[in-house]
Amino acid sequence: MEKTERLIRTWIATEKDKDIKEIVSEISADRTSFVNVVKGLGEYLTADEEDLRRKGVEFLSLILASLPADKINKQSTRVLSTFYCGKLEDSGTIVPALKGIQSLVKLPTCSAIEVQAILRSMFIHVKPKTLVQSVRFVVFSIVDSLVANHRDVLKVMGKEFLDGYVILADGEKDPRNLIIAFAIARVILIEFDIHERVETFFNITFCYFPITFRPPPNDPYGITTEDLRDALRGCLSATPYFGALAIPVFLEKLLAGTRATKRDTLQTMGICLPVYGSALALTEARKLWNSLKLEIFQPTDSVNEEEALRMIQILVKTIHATDEPTGEDKDIQSLAREVCEECIGILKEPEKSQAKPAAKILCAFMSTTPSVARYTTSQAVPHLVKLFHDPDEAGNRGPILTVLAEFTTAARDSFTKLQSQPAKTDDDMETEITAPPLTPYKDEVLGVLTVGLKAASTRRPALTGLQGMVTTENLLTDEELGFVVHNVNDILEADSDELDDASDAVLEVLSAVAKVNPRPVEAQTLPLLFSSLPDTPPARNDIPARVKILNVLSALETLCVDAQLFETLIIRLTTKLDLICVPNVTSLPSLSATEEEVELHAAYAHWILTTLAKTLKKKCLATFARRQNHGKKHDKMSASNASNNDGNAPMTLESAVQQAKCAFARRKYSMTDVANEPILSFSGDAEEEDPTVDLFANAGKAVSEEKAAVAEEAGEEDEPEDDFNAAWEVLDLARAIYDRQVQQEGDDEVKLKLADTYIALGDVSRETGAFKFSGKFEESKANAVTEKFDQAIQDYEAGLKHKIGLLPKSSRQIAEAHYKLSMVLDLTSGRLADAISHAQNALESVELRLAELRDGLAGQLSPLPEEPPADPKGKGKAAAKLVEELKTSPNDALVQSAPALATQALDKEVNARVALSGLPHAVNHLTGIVKKKKVPAFDVNADTTSNTDASGAKRKAEDEAEESNTEKKAKIEES
Repeated sequence: MEKTERLIRTWIATEKDKDIKEIVSEISADRTSFVNVVKGLGEYLTADEEDLRRKGVEFLSLILASLPADKINKQSTRVLSTFYCGKLEDSGTIVPALKGIQSLVKLPTCSAIEVQAILRSMFIHVKPKTLVQSVRFVVFSIVDSLVANHRDVLKVMGKEFLDGYVILADGEKDPRNLIIAFAIARVILIEFDIHERVETFFNITFCYFPITFRPPPNDPYGITTEDLRDALRGCLSATPYFGALAIPVFLEKLLAGTRATKRDTLQTMGICLPVYGSALALTEARKLWNSLKLEIFQPTDSVNEEEALRMIQILVKTIHATDEPTGEDKDIQSLAREVCEECIGILKEPEKSQAKPAAKILCAFMSTTPSVARYTTSQAVPHLVKLFHDPDEAGNRGPILTVLAEFTTAARDSFTKLQSQPAKTDDDMETEITAPPLTPYKDEVLGVLTVGLKAASTRRPALTGLQGMVTTENLLTDEELGFVVHNVNDILEADSDELDDASDAVLEVLSAVAKVNPRPVEAQTLPLLFSSLPDTPPARNDIPARVKILNVLSALETLCVDAQLFETLIIRLTTKLDLICVPNVTSLPSLSATEEEVELHAAYAHWILTTLAKTLKKKCLATFARRQNHGKKHDKMSASNASNNDGNAPMTLESAVQQAKCAFARRKYSMTDVANEPILSFSGDAEEEDPTVDLFANAGKAVSEEKAAVAEEAGEEDEPEDDFNAAWEVLDLARAIYDRQVQQEGDDEVKLKLADTYIALGDVSRETGAFKFSGKFEESKANAVTEKFDQAIQDYEAGLKHKIGLLPKSSRQIAEAHYKLSMVLDLTSGRLADAISHAQNALESVELRLAELRDGLAGQLSPLPEEPPADPKGKGKAAAKLVEELKTSPNDALVQSAPALATQALDKEVNARVALSGLPHAVNHLTGIVKKKKVPAFDVNADTTSNTDASGAKRKAEDEAEESNTEKKAKIEES
């Protein structure tokens, strides 16, 4: 007790925080009690001097604010509430008393009795206008805590609480206090019965509208105009009781306010009107329309015009919020009918300045409700079509088509938005969004837009309208899409001067058609474009011809991103490239002419190659961007990117390569097959882990065949893109980029990335060949399998060549590359000797690495006991068997007779499937699948890369073998 009194006296004299902390720690440790503190403060709490009384109450409030809640019981809470309520009567102690109450009302021991007593005392003795901002903030904080924790008690108080709060909140101007006041008011307006106090709360709330507060520089509280505006809108939209009082205020502000005030009013009305209800909206509809019409037909700026159009949509939606989905237009209320009639009357003169705002209003109606959208379409489209065919309006066809194109786009957007929203009932689905609004009039609109393509003055709006129709789901049939492509192709055949103004729009329409159905573009547009490309380059001074070629190639680059069109592009342009790269120069009369011819051919070939590269890049990035957006359940790479990276972050070359590898692994590997597949992996040593090397070694056995893709609900034959093709395209593009970087920079890190890319390309080719080989091996597949394996050999050799120059022979990456190369060589006819050579090199690499590890451990480990360690999983036996198999002399296999080899291979193949599940994992013996052919002598160190340079080899299309089935026959070895 003495220590407590000493600390109290010290604080009264110095007001240092350390004394408060020490007393709180004493109470928390039960070395003193809160009652002792009150006793020690007795003389100060009742002192005649105002300053001592203030310090005594303030000390008590500071202790209460710092004490744990469990140190104050119910009895203490009741005593403290009575004490603080009494101190509110004393002007000298009102501030510290409010701070004490602020802590007291947060305690769980504060009951309804204390809450009512505190509020009644505050309503009587607290005069906000006489208090400074910081003290008023404490008052609002007390009320906020009571509303949050004791709302039921306040509801019981009813009018007493409402009237008292109005007195406390009226006239507040401080932004920090207003944020809390608006939050309290919103809760009161929503949850309390205010029907007898509506006007009172309206007055203390709407007096702040619109918010004109501008935060001062370096505002310590960080309160912005938007914070206050949002909080106020939350109050204004909290109850429908405000509707009848608020609409006149809104209209007044809209009529006489500044641009900023009008914008604030339009945005606030859009939030409040749905809360005020359809009955009030219908009653005030004409007044609201007259005010909004001025903001649209005579806009002060484009932003306010957009807000007014959005407000009209909200008004119509609110009026029709209670409509039943009858599927008919008889339920359209008077406002929508009157506005449609007024706007269509203005559109009788489409060349006038008022026609554009009228068209915007009709377009806005399309995004309201299905019934209003149908009614608007039934009124606007026939009128515009009739106006277009009117001979007297022939000069106004351009403005008419502009309005029709905007309406078509709006109809598409509204239909798409309605489809994306879940239907509330089955009737909603059947009557409202089964067909686009333009469906009954699509023939008339399509005819008008087609006619508009014929004239230069109406071509651009016609193309815009056609794009809107093409991109509207379930609107046009395949035949109608073909009709659109046929008419748009007529523009491509026009002179370049006529095409320049509309070329972008033409390509946008054709691209939109290709996304829906690529067949019309493939059958009609691509032949037209390819026929425009000459077999020989034009002369240097033939500028129009050169420009035409560039335009055609640019169009092909834009259109051929789709897989089906991309395949056609590859075939046609590579054929064209063959013709260009082998020019007929024998007829040239002089050497100078030959040099010029070669230069022109080189430029033409460069254009084609650039087009192929750009198209491939677009296709790859579009494919992976689409997959990144939609995600893959079993794609760990995409899951990692989704959790760690921004969805809008640009894709890098490295990330594209990694995703290509994952696409390949996902396409042909299943972890459930790991138990049945012998695996050779060189991971687990002290080297730095390389995901490229271990990517496929850690995967499972290749599945036999991809299941057929399930057709989409719309019935379109849209098969999923093959992951092998996607992986090949990205990896091949990465190879080209890395190869160019190596030539320019020669950096070892880039060389290693290039080598890894070659190895990954070899994996793709090997597995695609193995996939074709694993099925029923028909003769028509023989050439395709051979080409896949040959391509894999080239890629493996190129990657191995780079790795040998960068890594030591003991590197597991070298061993991995040799082993993969030996596998694919073993599957290739006539390459057994090379396969054995690379298998020996892989073994040497493993043994070198093993020797290095043993040397490194020799001086670090103590001698091991003679008894070998336990090997419960049989890993040691498996490793020993692996080394023994790899050590098998190639000559041991070569000396066997052909029948013996055949018998051994057949025996191993038949028995392996039966016993595989019960055997430990091991590597297949290379001689077990030897084809029956005598192998010539070989050099272990022979260079296997002499056939062709893999980095410069021409890469073939994926499906080239399938197209030449009728010309090629499989080469089968004789037994």
